[in-house]
Amino acid sequence: MTSYTLSMHHERWSIVDEATQSPVRLDGVSLSAMSKDEARQMLKVLRGIDAVRSASTKAAAFARRLGRQLELE
Repeated sequence: MTSYTLSMHHERWSIVDEATQSPVRLDGVSLSAMSKDEARQMLKVLRGIDAVRSASTKAAAFARRLGRQLELE
């Protein structure tokens, strides 16, 4: 899962990818130059998206394992 942090520059806020130290982009839009409240809300959205992706990956892996087990029966 990707880790994000908030960063302030000239009284505007950005969401930064901790690994790259670059502003995060969502659908091609840089998540920078936001108010503090906007940045906090977008951070929650990003974390929610990551949680869904993680759950989806785990569910797909489980389905593959289950499918293999059923093939063996």
